[in-house]
Amino acid sequence: MKVLAMQLEKYLIPLNQKFVWYVRVKEKLVENYIGDIIMSKEYLTPPVYCPACGEKLSIIKEKDTGFLKCLNPMCQGKLINKLNHFCSKKGLDIKGLSLATLEKLMEWNWVNNIIDIYSLNQYKEEWIIKPGFGRKSVDNILQSIKDS
Repeated sequence: MKVLAMQLEKYLIPLNQKFVWYVRVKEKLVENYIGDIIMSKEYLTPPVYCPACGEKLSIIKEKDTGFLKCLNPMCQGKLINKLNHFCSKKGLDIKGLSLATLEKLMEWNWVNNIIDIYSLNQYKEEWIIKPGFGRKSVDNILQSIKDS
């Protein structure tokens, strides 16, 4: 079944830390695949609260569509994505600071904003003994940060 875009309202629904686009056709939400739209068997309700920080989500309308957005400036979900983009090849290309590594650094409360990335040297000795990291990998990450 193909549906004109004008008939749809889009929602970005977080599912297990990944985001899936859904569209509303009348009162039924369906998953949006490229090309055809596959009807779901159940009605879905967009989430009311952000799964990362628990703040209430807002529907932001742009032109003929809308999307759910967390407006909390301190949302950890938004922060991890900003940090990941900042460290990615499209950003400063800091090698070794993957999404998984950034999540660990945030879990250990070593990184809470972009500036904290440049203060990671102070945790070097603690970092080296953490599972999954060694002296060489930590040295390479810290050198990559220094070079950025």
